[in-house]
Amino acid sequence: MGRKRAWLRRVLSEWGNCGKILFSHGEPVGYAQYAPARTTEYPAGPVSGDAVFLACLFISAEEQRRRGSGSALLCAILKELRVRGLGAVETFARRGNPENPFGPV
Repeated sequence: MGRKRAWLRRVLSEWGNCGKILFSHGEPVGYAQYAPARTTEYPAGPVSGDAVFLACLFISAEEQRRRGSGSALLCAILKELRVRGLGAVETFARRGNPENPFGPV
């Protein structure tokens, strides 16, 4: 089993849902993955122990980019985390290929 699949199984069993898919007119246009910092290992550095780590937020449909889709997805995640009683979210941004879904810009 790959590292990503093992991580996903562990997070799902320990914490529950750790991702969202954004749909527009019934079609998926973006997605995000997040989890408590204690379940995340990231080469850029440690995440605060009380934070949720936003590992990925990607709008795959190019026509949906720069139109508020990413903001809508992030707002949905923040709303869910507030309901769970969590108040801190951290991420590591990077620049590069806009087709690379492994880090928010």
